Amino acid sequence: MEKKITTRTTPLMFFRQYLKLINPLYRLSPKESEVLSYLLYLNYKYRDITEDARHRLIFDYDSKVLIANEFKTSLAKINNVLTDLRKKSYQGQSFVLGKKLNFRVPLLPTLTENKMNLNFEFIIND
Repeated sequence: MEKKITTRTTPLMFFRQYLKLINPLYRLSPKESEVLSYLLYLNYKYRDITEDARHRLIFDYDSKVLIANEFKTSLAKINNVLTDLRKKSYQGQSFVLGKKLNFRVPLLPTLTENKMNLNFEFIIND
């Protein structure tokens, strides 16, 4: 049996929705999920520049202020969440390594096209 849900979304909402779907695996707090989704969005937004320059932009002071304003919280709380994302891992891979997103984390999304599929396969044992 196959079920399919198609939805239209924006890049920022895509990352939020995607992390909500797979969060039972990642076990991120709501704040961690929000901040990680915004970091992934910034990575997408700056996709046309080199990786090193992109990571510098994503983790610079102005971007942290932007994230703090987006979520109506303090810069100190954003820095604390970033520290938590450096400590938290999935299958032995931290979500953030220093000042870089770690795309070796299984299932961490990168958006390269205007369409993405996520498939779940459930094998039921009776």
